[in-house]
Formats: sequence, C-alpha cells, structure tokens
Amino acid sequence: MKKGYIRLLIICLIFMIITTFNVFINILNEWSLILVLTLTLAISLALVKFEKDNMRAKKDVMLIVIIYALAYLLITYLMGLFVGFYRTPYSLELQQIVRNITPVLLIIILSEIMRYTLVIKAERYKSILILITMIFIILDITLIIHTFDFNLSDDILRFIVAILIPVISKNILLTYLSLKAGYKSPIIYRLFFELPIFLVPILPNFGLYIGSLLNLVNPALLAYIIYLNLNKLKPQEPTTSRNKKSFNIILIIIALPILILIALTTNWFSYGAVTIGSGSMAPEIRRGDVIIVERLEGEDFNTLEEGEILIFRHEEIIIVHRIVRIIEVNGNRYFYTKGDANEAEDGWPITEDNIIGRASLRIPLIGLPTVWLNDLIN
Repeated sequence: MKKGYIRLLIICLIFMIITTFNVFINILNEWSLILVLTLTLAISLALVKFEKDNMRAKKDVMLIVIIYALAYLLITYLMGLFVGFYRTPYSLELQQIVRNITPVLLIIILSEIMRYTLVIKAERYKSILILITMIFIILDITLIIHTFDFNLSDDILRFIVAILIPVISKNILLTYLSLKAGYKSPIIYRLFFELPIFLVPILPNFGLYIGSLLNLVNPALLAYIIYLNLNKLKPQEPTTSRNKKSFNIILIIIALPILILIALTTNWFSYGAVTIGSGSMAPEIRRGDVIIVERLEGEDFNTLEEGEILIFRHEEIIIVHRIVRIIEVNGNRYFYTKGDANEAEDGWPITEDNIIGRASLRIPLIGLPTVWLNDLIN
C-alpha cells in the first residue's frame, strides 16, 4: 500500500477513535463536533490532496437526487392528507430558524466534504471504504446515542430499530454518492431530507414504525435508481443483466412489506392494522401485538355481536376492547365494551360513529418496535 493510503488509513483511524470515544464519554455538543470536523478536515487536506469532483456522471446524479427528493416530499405530503400531519417542535421565527439550522448545515457540509476527501482516495480499497462508512455512521449517532439507556434491553432494541438501521442505510447511500458523483450530491440529499423539520411547520405523520421503515428503504431505493442510470452511461458487461435481476429481487423483498404496512395503516382499503399499546386485553391480546381490522360501514354495524372485539375511537384515542352489551334505543344501537384484563366495563357507550371496525386477525409481537418507539418519545 502506498504512503498516501497509509496516511489515509491513519486519518480514518484517528477520526474513528475520536467519534467512538464521544459515544462512550459524551463530551461533544453540536459546536464542538463542528470544531472537530473542521480540524480533521484541515489535517486530511494537508496530508491527502483534495481532488476536484470531475466525475462524468456528476450532473446526472445531482439531477436524479433533486428530482427524487422533490418527488418523495410531494408524495409523502399528499399521503399526509390521508394519514394526518404533526406539528414540528421548532419555532418558525427567523432568528430561531437560523439558530437551529446553522449547526446542522455546517455539520452536513463539513462531513460530506470530509467523506468525499477520504472516499475518493480509497476508491480501490473496499476495506477502507467500509471503514469510512462506519466512521460516518458513528458520527451520525454520536449526538443522539446518549438519549438511550443501554442498561435496558428495550432501549437497545429501540436504538437499533429507530436510529441505527436507518443511519446505516443512509450512510451507505452517501458513501456511494461520494464515490460516483462527488460531494455535492450527498450534501443536496441531506439538505432535502434533514432540514425540512426546521423549516416546515407540519410533517406527514406516518407513525414511528412506518417512519423508521421508510427511512430505511428511502436511501436504498435512491441508490438503486442511481445504479440503474449509471449502468446506462457505461458499456454493458456480461454480468450486468444478472446483477440487475438481483437488485430487482432485493428491491421487491424490501419494498413489498413496506407497501403492505403502509396500505394497512393508511385506511385506504377494507382492512387496516392497529398496534396494541396496553395490556387491557391480556392474555388473548398482548402489548405489541398487531390487530388486523375489518373496517365497518353501513349495514355492517348490524352484524356486530356480543363477544366480538371492537376497535373504536374515544376522545381521539384508538381502543381495542370486547363488546359485552348491546342496547338498542329508538332504532340506535349502543355498544358497551370492556378490556378482558379490566375489572369493570368502560364508562361510556360506543355509537356507530365511533367504531372503526372489528378484529379480524392477531399477529403476535410484530408491533413491539412501534410500542418501544412510542414509549421512547413520550
């Protein structure tokens, strides 16, 4: 290995030691992290010559990233009309916006220039590319990891599902973009996907579980699109067709469960899904189970009977309890419910206007990530 690559490896190891040290000690905030990035970048540029990103596909990839990001935001906001929106916690006063986005903007720019400087020199060394990707995964989580208590097994799982897996997916994409198109495309991607929370008052409310899955699949889908377009710009190799089929299979495997979950949670079809967040229906239905809901309309309500499990809204909360009594008054039916684990009936009658549907199928425990993430946020 040449001296230049030895220097590159030393820079990577030093940078990794610093970021990993902060994971355990927690001495860096946003501004001190910016200082570390600035100094590390300066040292890297002094030891490893910066190369201008003259990649042939640079403009094509930048255009793909911009179009993809705009399309993704448009589609998700249109979906928000069905799933609802939530208000972001950040102030929209100009002074607060500047204060909030300035450190984020600096971290994005410095880290992506740093990534490009390292990646372009390590192009022929896959082991160093993997090391660089790991460094930026650690860098991404270093400021948030201390909000988790790793003495608790639940927090470990929450961290893996909500943070680590999406961050790995994102950084694999960003390293790939740096390698194929320079540092501008990764910066553009991050600006589109990391700044809206500071600039827009509302965001689509997909729920924690679906949101985490989307954050996992979104970078993978963009990488796949770019891969296909880059293949068009170079002579086809004998293995290209086989590789393309493999990518298609992987994409289907990833996308299919996501599409099913989105369909079940967006009320578009006759069946939906509800994650159980309490133990009021134990032991038949436990916390973390997912209930497939058969939605009811019109004459469907007349088929409801005592003993069936009802899914309904009460004071904007979705509840899953069993029907214990049905009373008809002046042609109107009133449903009285009770949780199997509760000693008393619910203290209110349910009307057809409150009913979402009845339980059709129980899937054990697959909703636990939603429950854990909800506990984490709340």
